[in-house]
Amino acid sequence: MRNLFLIAGFAALLVGCNGGSATNTTETGTTGGGTGSTTTETKPAEKGAVTELKIEDLEVGKGEGAKNGDYVSMRYKGTTADGKVFDQNMDGEAASKPVFNFTLGTGGVIKGWDEGLVGIKVGGKRRLSIPWAKAYGEAGNQGIPPKADLFFDVVCVAITAKDDLNTVTYKVVKKGSGKKIGENSKFKWTYKGSVMGSETPFEEKTEMEVSSAKELMVNIKDSVIGMQEGEQRIITIPPGLTGGLMGVPQGSAVQFDIKITKVF
Repeated sequence: MRNLFLIAGFAALLVGCNGGSATNTTETGTTGGGTGSTTTETKPAEKGAVTELKIEDLEVGKGEGAKNGDYVSMRYKGTTADGKVFDQNMDGEAASKPVFNFTLGTGGVIKGWDEGLVGIKVGGKRRLSIPWAKAYGEAGNQGIPPKADLFFDVVCVAITAKDDLNTVTYKVVKKGSGKKIGENSKFKWTYKGSVMGSETPFEEKTEMEVSSAKELMVNIKDSVIGMQEGEQRIITIPPGLTGGLMGVPQGSAVQFDIKITKVF
């Protein structure tokens, strides 16, 4: 199941042909005042001829913007100039599809995506109007006509920074107290494992007893050691370290939501 959307369906995010240079333009209008989240308002994309890549931020998102080399998880809907949806994993039944994961700026997607998603933040929503030269060029692709300008609404679900692609990280959601877990500790926990950006877990356990932390896979063990009773952590395992996990498509990052209920 490697790179699902590169294999199945319309393969809407395959490598695009090389086109001439085009200027990226960002057109946003900010509404509202005061501090806090910023809401942006834009006009709907015009489905006429697209002469340059157009980037519209509908919602800005939070955190660091995506950079070339970062691993990003996206939901999207792609349409042609006549408004026909040719591929999506955003609305209706299609929302049950996995998020689309790829490394930004490496040529693994069409050029309009590689260029148009730089700077997007987690939770950010963008509308991309992509000229045919930065999509599938003169040939088209699997139901997409030759010289077709494409239009995408995208949502950034998650970003794994380039520097973290080979590093397991965790976030403390709730602090615990009392005895800490060591390599030989016996404890009870609840946990849920899910592919990054998915709400459906591939594994879930409630009040499971572990006789020793040494039994755990190394990427989980190292993040669990030191936890205390009542503590909750979210552990993120990058795509390069998830090999062998059942139910996880190759090339996907995963998260484990773990809570320690008892340390013996």
